[in-house]
Amino acid sequence: MVTKTERKNWQQHATEISANDLKQFGTTVVISPHEDDESLGCGGTIALLRQMDVPVFVVFVSDGSKSHPNSKKFPAEKLRELREAEALKALQILDVPMENASFMRLKDTAVPNQNFPDFDAAVQQMLEILKGINPKTILVTWEKDPHADHRSSWQILNQAVLQLETQPRVLQYLIWIWELGKKADISQDEAVKWFQVNIKPVAEIKKKAVEAHASQTTRLIDDDPEGFILSPEILAHFDDGEELFIESKPFVSDHPEKANSLSADFFNEFYSHGDDPWHFESSPYERSKYQATLAALPREIYQNAFEIGCSIGVLTKMLAPKCKKLLAVEPADVPLQKAKERLKADAHVQLQKMFVPQDFPQEQFDLILLSEVGYFLSWEDLQKLAGLMTEHLQPGGQLLLVHWTPVVAEFPLTGDEVHDYFLNLCQQKKHMKQVLHQRHEKFRLDLFEKN
Repeated sequence: MVTKTERKNWQQHATEISANDLKQFGTTVVISPHEDDESLGCGGTIALLRQMDVPVFVVFVSDGSKSHPNSKKFPAEKLRELREAEALKALQILDVPMENASFMRLKDTAVPNQNFPDFDAAVQQMLEILKGINPKTILVTWEKDPHADHRSSWQILNQAVLQLETQPRVLQYLIWIWELGKKADISQDEAVKWFQVNIKPVAEIKKKAVEAHASQTTRLIDDDPEGFILSPEILAHFDDGEELFIESKPFVSDHPEKANSLSADFFNEFYSHGDDPWHFESSPYERSKYQATLAALPREIYQNAFEIGCSIGVLTKMLAPKCKKLLAVEPADVPLQKAKERLKADAHVQLQKMFVPQDFPQEQFDLILLSEVGYFLSWEDLQKLAGLMTEHLQPGGQLLLVHWTPVVAEFPLTGDEVHDYFLNLCQQKKHMKQVLHQRHEKFRLDLFEKN
């Protein structure tokens, strides 16, 4: 989490956007990945623009249907309708005409990024909307936001803007950096400029707009314990009296500085500083994640399971009683040796040194576990691994993904990008179905089953 001190430091270095500067925004488009981001991230700025009679349009990217995936009262279509109605109510409070709202209705939690097949179609859809408005200024979520839908929305917008005849000014607003990010996530180089808008005169208007999203701020949907809610602590991040924006150079390449998977040497070097550098044995985060991982497995016993990246074997030991046969692999020598010591009494568990996807076992499994591994891979290797896991999963076999979701600058991918890739793959190829989705404070869990 970004501390209050760090936030104040950014605010001190931010250039104030005056009332006269706001007038110069001209026709403004707000890109909102979900129905509530517009109110949270720039609701005050929208209200001020409207008080000056500056035209404001809002484009909602996702359909918002995954915030409460287990609700029986509000299945996906009904939840989409509810969230769109809430969005229109919020815009009414902010004085944005209903006809100025556009709903792209891309799949919530699976908004395509530039590596997905349906990315170009999303860009074209965005481009047509922008051409019809001809904005002078665009407000969009930060390009490296910890939420994958937010990053994808920025990528879609960025590619669409590059095709416009007249290039609008693009400012990025911040959502999940406050709760899930850290100061180091945002570059301090000269390419990044900070701006802030004093929204104190319209603070109550913004508050009411946020409250209009009742499905996200209250227990309006009360039949899904895993359902998302904006807690008072989260909402407090957006009740600061100022709204911050970043202006940076357009992004045009796909992870150019992080094209390769992390090597086996990286992990050997990492473990040379201690047997348990990630604190698998002692961390409360790990304990809660392990509990959720085991609870997510619906079968009492699996016949032949495969764990990719077992590290020192803490989760492997917990998983072993649920498996008649378990293969666990690890690319680094130090953690593998410790895993072997931990599981020496479990004869049905086989531990091997293996670096996936370059190496992969030639057998079929009814369970494959990929936990805290996918974000170490390049896009190319993730795609290769996805194909191998699908190929070696029995019909009816299950694939469980569990990953840390905050952005880690050193890793090629994020946990959300890994999970969203598999979700999109299922929707495209129909070879697997998602049977469970959970988003916890700092990790995400998705269970898939092969058709």
